[in-house]
Amino acid sequence: MAHFTKPPEESSEGYDIDNKLAPGSVWRMQVCLACTRKIALWGGSGLFVRSNNPAVVPNSFTGESTVGSLRIIPITGGSVGTAMLEAGKGQQVWVSLQVQVTENRYASERGDPAIRQCTQPQGIHQLLFDGYYLKMTYGSSVAQAWHARSGKKTSSGKFDYSPARQRSPSLGPIPEGDYWIQPDELASKPAAWQIWRVWGEAGWGNYRITIHPRPGTHTSGRGGFFIHGGAHWGSAGCIDLTYGMDSFAATIRNLTDCHIPLKVNYNGTTVVDEPSK
Repeated sequence: MAHFTKPPEESSEGYDIDNKLAPGSVWRMQVCLACTRKIALWGGSGLFVRSNNPAVVPNSFTGESTVGSLRIIPITGGSVGTAMLEAGKGQQVWVSLQVQVTENRYASERGDPAIRQCTQPQGIHQLLFDGYYLKMTYGSSVAQAWHARSGKKTSSGKFDYSPARQRSPSLGPIPEGDYWIQPDELASKPAAWQIWRVWGEAGWGNYRITIHPRPGTHTSGRGGFFIHGGAHWGSAGCIDLTYGMDSFAATIRNLTDCHIPLKVNYNGTTVVDEPSK
């Protein structure tokens, strides 16, 4: 029997599985506004797929693919609300899936910078995170590099940068794509008298700075990314420099009214140990 199910590489968060039509069948899924998630349709060859509320879930499934007997269908949140994704043949609906589109709480972080790019006499500032290092470049030359990791360690004590892990909320690394930071937003550990500011030094270190996704960067509804320090390697999606954060902060602290582009590109790397130091 045709049924909707979680795509094999997706995390289970946001998929409500009831196993009624078949083991693993999904009856409802959540997508954040302006985000795209995937749903798999088993036994759906030759069936139409449509949304009964195109304002909430548009009838545009660009990038649909096939994996074995599964149709992998991208679902985009068009507006907040509920829609039914229907599959069937002719005039008959064989199976349906409820799709809830919710507000994206990280929407305010996303966008293009409205200020100039930071420059030095050596060239234009750019950052690259490759899963091993956060590299500062001026033009085409790497000027500085800091050991860096992202995401939480797996049960084997390693960092997993696979595409599936990048989509995993609270566990995976920052997804590949284009981002930017604004040095003016560098925040430091609060003074002892600033008791209203919550700051876990072991998790944040002495400094942190917000990472802004550009509009075309797909983060699977994730956000709240920072570059920060801390006592231990690992994060819920931030770029963690641990002991290197103080040096990074000193490098960008005096840059004002400008932004630095940040590229995240793992170059196919999937498993990484923590730095030896």
